[in-house]
Amino acid sequence: PFPDLAVTVDHFCALQEDEQTYRTATRWTMAGTHTGHGIYGTPTGKRIQIMGVTHHHVKNGKFIKEFTLFDEFALLKQIYAP
Repeated sequence: PFPDLAVTVDHFCALQEDEQTYRTATRWTMAGTHTGHGIYGTPTGKRIQIMGVTHHHVKNGKFIKEFTLFDEFALLKQIYAP
């Protein structure tokens, strides 16, 4: 739904647990224009910008777990608010 979507990494942190295991936290900002069809309905042409955070658990060079959090209600308000 956002063909011009751009993600900017605002902050990144990694904590090593042992030689092969670490955890990361990334705070990011996402911006784009709602011009494509998809999960958010008919395109509105409105610009959106939201912030989110992603955590990864990495072991032996592989992602073991991933958790991403962002405020989807804030996204919907930007798309559908008059």
